Amino acid sequence: MVYPTFDNERSENGIILAGGGGGGGTDTNNAILTATNITGWLSKAVPVGNDCIVQIRWSSIEDDAPTGSGSARITVNNTIRGIVQIDQGDISINLKPYLSTGQNTVKIRISDVYDNGRTLNFNINYINFRIESTFIFDAPFTQSFLYTFTPYGTGVKTIHFKVDGIELPTMETSASGAQLNYLIPAQTHGGHSLEVYFTATLDGEEIESNKLYNEFMFI
Repeated sequence: MVYPTFDNERSENGIILAGGGGGGGTDTNNAILTATNITGWLSKAVPVGNDCIVQIRWSSIEDDAPTGSGSARITVNNTIRGIVQIDQGDISINLKPYLSTGQNTVKIRISDVYDNGRTLNFNINYINFRIESTFIFDAPFTQSFLYTFTPYGTGVKTIHFKVDGIELPTMETSASGAQLNYLIPAQTHGGHSLEVYFTATLDGEEIESNKLYNEFMFI
């Protein structure tokens, strides 16, 4: 039977398999290491500043017993960016600290105590989609006010504004790097919250920017 391969490693039904010593270790062992991508995707567009979580299910069994914890080596665009210790089972790794703006080819090598290892691949487009604001909420408001913000990113963006969790009418813009204004209506006396972010469609997938959150007072 012919199996698909990952970095010249045999896989079966989407599960990457390793026999004893297959990862380049020097110890003699008969451990079997399996690693499965359970993230639900292989390629993804992620706005700069957002978390990028990948999930992997792995195990290393020798003589019907787990071999213990292992490690995950994270390589981005052929540069090793980090090594984290991992327990067997389902693990989550946030790739946010390791990504650079643009295309990222990510390889995660799962290794056991014998250095048996297998690699899973991800392609991540870390795009410069973000929203910023220097608006200062330093005093209570007595009437509606113009909130200033700056979105970044190509294409049409739908800006969302939520006061106390209730969404106000959205705003669409193609502007990037330009300061814009939005009228926040007068609110009842007391404390309130404002959440601002935008959504956009890239390669047929809706993506969401980072979120700005502030609290303010109305009198």
